[in-house]
Amino acid sequence: MGHRRLAQALALVLVAGLLVPPTAAAEPALEQGGPDDAVPREALHQGETVEPAAGGRIPDQVHPPVEGEAEPPADPSEPDELDLAPQSAPRAQIALSSGERWGSLDLSTSASDPATASVRASRRAHGDGAEHVVVARHNRWAARAAGASLAAIVDGPLLLTPIGGLTDGVRDELERLDPATVHIVGLREDVAEVAEGLGAATWRTNAGDDDELARRVAFHAAGLEPERSAAPELAAACDAETVPRSRLADVVGSHHELAVDCAAWHGLVNGVSPYVYRPRESLTRGQAASVLERLLEAADALPPEAPQPFDDVEGSAHAEAIARLAGAGIITGRDATTYAPREPVRRAELTSLIVRALEHAEHPLDPAGHDFGDVDAASAHDEAIGAAAAAGIIRGVSDEAFAPFRSVRRDHAAVMLARTLARLAEDEAIALPEDVDAPPRPLVLVGANDARRGIGAVALAAGLGAHVLVVDAGTTSPGQAANDAAALGGGRAWAAGSEAGIPEDVVEAVGARRVTGGGPVTSTGRLADVGRSLGLRGTPAVVDADIDELAASAVAAFAAGQRGAVAVATADGAVSEWAAERLADWRPGRVHAASTLSDLARCQLASGQERTWGCAEAELDRQGYYNLGAVDGRVSQQTTFALYAFQKLAGLSPEARFTDAHWDRLLEQPTRRPRHTSLGHRHIEIDIGSQLILFFRGNELVHAFHTSTGKSSTPTIRGVFSIYWMRPERRPNGMYRSMFFQGGYALHGYPSIPTYPASAGCARMDDRDAEVLYRQVRVGDRVAVY
Repeated sequence: MGHRRLAQALALVLVAGLLVPPTAAAEPALEQGGPDDAVPREALHQGETVEPAAGGRIPDQVHPPVEGEAEPPADPSEPDELDLAPQSAPRAQIALSSGERWGSLDLSTSASDPATASVRASRRAHGDGAEHVVVARHNRWAARAAGASLAAIVDGPLLLTPIGGLTDGVRDELERLDPATVHIVGLREDVAEVAEGLGAATWRTNAGDDDELARRVAFHAAGLEPERSAAPELAAACDAETVPRSRLADVVGSHHELAVDCAAWHGLVNGVSPYVYRPRESLTRGQAASVLERLLEAADALPPEAPQPFDDVEGSAHAEAIARLAGAGIITGRDATTYAPREPVRRAELTSLIVRALEHAEHPLDPAGHDFGDVDAASAHDEAIGAAAAAGIIRGVSDEAFAPFRSVRRDHAAVMLARTLARLAEDEAIALPEDVDAPPRPLVLVGANDARRGIGAVALAAGLGAHVLVVDAGTTSPGQAANDAAALGGGRAWAAGSEAGIPEDVVEAVGARRVTGGGPVTSTGRLADVGRSLGLRGTPAVVDADIDELAASAVAAFAAGQRGAVAVATADGAVSEWAAERLADWRPGRVHAASTLSDLARCQLASGQERTWGCAEAELDRQGYYNLGAVDGRVSQQTTFALYAFQKLAGLSPEARFTDAHWDRLLEQPTRRPRHTSLGHRHIEIDIGSQLILFFRGNELVHAFHTSTGKSSTPTIRGVFSIYWMRPERRPNGMYRSMFFQGGYALHGYPSIPTYPASAGCARMDDRDAEVLYRQVRVGDRVAVY
């Protein structure tokens, strides 16, 4: 600061009458009531000058004391000798129960912007591009829900964008995906023009009513089925024109869809539910026995019943198949009495089982060699691998490698079985099943004005490939809903909304099961239970159902459905009991968090339990009770002072304990409105009755600090003042980071801050609290004391 500015500042301070007469001491004599006239550079904190108030001066007290209020003592600053007797900071005791525990989680988080989040989800799920892409309006509930259903049915990504047009990120992602068709829901014509400019065909719909918009999308989706990959080698048993679609949502559009549909058509494999196959899970040794039993039954070569040689299969659904095949010499155990039915079957093992089954059915494979360098010639599976490779039943992971010890995925097992069926069909050893109709897709009803209760329906629709119908309680009639449901196939239906959003007569007309109830958290949890019971067991999403803008949560829910998972919701900024109970039961190992989750919820998820001191400490800091850098997981004196401040602000007695009841109160985020709203954007209030220092920006409480103000013999002056002088150092009398607002009255750090008034008139703070406040206030900021 230049000399002229310093002189101006000094003049302003002196004119305001804020400095008491100087003493003869070289250093400011605070114990005599104020600084001398040689104001040091720090007085003009961070280079700021003291600006005059209206009338050309900064008053030392805007509101003079009223009758009965204390007059300032002769010496309000702290005594020369530190008075450490009234210590009132015992070590805090943390008495939290852990709540539900779910173990360590790998936590990933979506982007905060819905468009960006949808682009990232698209890149993860469709790294090689997509034939179909759905682009929907991000801030319209019906467009998001119906778009999620459509995207699941066509096996494409869901991209969200504002009504004004494509964001740059969405435009770039469309170009990368290079789709044949772009389906546009709830957006303007210019979006279609952009897609057509990229060489894609477009389908677009919009409607003023949410129920009509979703209806148009559902009937459009009902006429779409992605083409199944051709497989000429399977034609004898699995002709693509003959084999009906299984409707297993997690294989639709995949390279192995036809093989899974074929093996299911012939009765060899089942989904874990009517809608979910879990293609990437490993086939177990028990499941391998059952599918081979069904294969031999189809070839009219079922082995006879046999005694059970293994001790570890009792109660298994595969026990009879294991006994039959063991009796026929097709399968062997790990040893004479152990089969290990739950262990994954290896590629080499399944190959040998198929070859032995064909031999038992009197359709042996011709012996042949192979070129796989990773198969030992001395292996018990060497001959079977050579014969199966020559017959086209198996292939290597490359030209030189077979990976014999790798576990077999369920979709890869279906491919091996479909090739085996084709060989048997060529030999006329099996008959083709009778024609069957494809099962209808399930249906999810959601309320037009019930988005928060229906957020879990997005995950359910995406995971099951279900149609979505939006119900407007004021306009959707039971007859219309029943007709639409029947036209869409009449599949199993769920109502994801309250009776206010989806009337009971509509639910009854469709024959749906209402699975939601209570608030949005309960509703999302119940929808998650339905999804889990139907096989959606992938990485779950945790969303925030409390917020008004649910676009980011919808993206997270849709992405969960894409990976065969469900969504659960948080409440009051913390992991809800519903979510905690389910995570503790599922123990997923990994979870995806919507960007809208609070820092507390993320902390809980990452720490693996519902209540932990580390997360409570971080939340105390976020709510303004801690100083910067104090969140370290340790219980210190600063912990005690933070608890005092929180408890006093919450209307509780200050005590050095933090219990489950305090945790619940913390989640309510207690706060205060300023008593003085005209003191500028940044001001301090000292509440003598509550023994709190409150720092406000505008009407927002930023920090609440535990304080000890003047004792009865030396009370703190009341009124409204301005900070006129700031001293950063520790004074001989213990004052630290002093912020003077009237004569010798100051806010300052001090070694002793009991829970009762004990000072000589100042407002004492913990040293670290004083450091936080000192960094944020400026000379001229108002201080209200009451």
